[in-house]
Amino acid sequence: MGLAIGAHGLSLGAIDSEIAHLSELEGILGGAFVGHNWVLSGPYVLGVEGEIFLSDVQGNRVLNGDVTIQQSVQQGAALRVLAGYQMDEVLPYTAIGLATGIIDTSVSAPGEERNGRTRLTGITFAVGLDYANSATSFWRIEVRHTDYGDGGCELYEIPNVPPLTISEFTTTEVRIGYALRF
Repeated sequence: MGLAIGAHGLSLGAIDSEIAHLSELEGILGGAFVGHNWVLSGPYVLGVEGEIFLSDVQGNRVLNGDVTIQQSVQQGAALRVLAGYQMDEVLPYTAIGLATGIIDTSVSAPGEERNGRTRLTGITFAVGLDYANSATSFWRIEVRHTDYGDGGCELYEIPNVPPLTISEFTTTEVRIGYALRF
């Protein structure tokens, strides 16, 4: 086990918030992670990981036929604890921790556009699988859910549109990664 440094990318999933239930995402996510795993008694593994990422993942929704809401996670970071069960080359795991992200929101209506940006911090939970293709590297796939919590990014009034505030911003994603062990 020991120290691992890796990269991850791809993002398939959904963004959900109180103002815009965005079920289809477009864009790409890429980042790096570093972590350390310890083998406990038998096949049990405990670890800690930190990550940073940049993203162009965004979702759109049209309201009332002519009002478009676009939301995206531009960048973020997470610190989490990982627990797994080692089976030869395969390590199924769960991870939980804190996450932070910069969320951009844009609302446009005929003749009007408003933009807002806020940093949100919340909790992240993932289930995944590491596959060791050699003693010094592994592939990773995980499904991650992040609840960034409530935010205070208010967008000023647009005629015929109620005032909007980011609330209950969550993402669910599939991520694929590759790492080297040291």
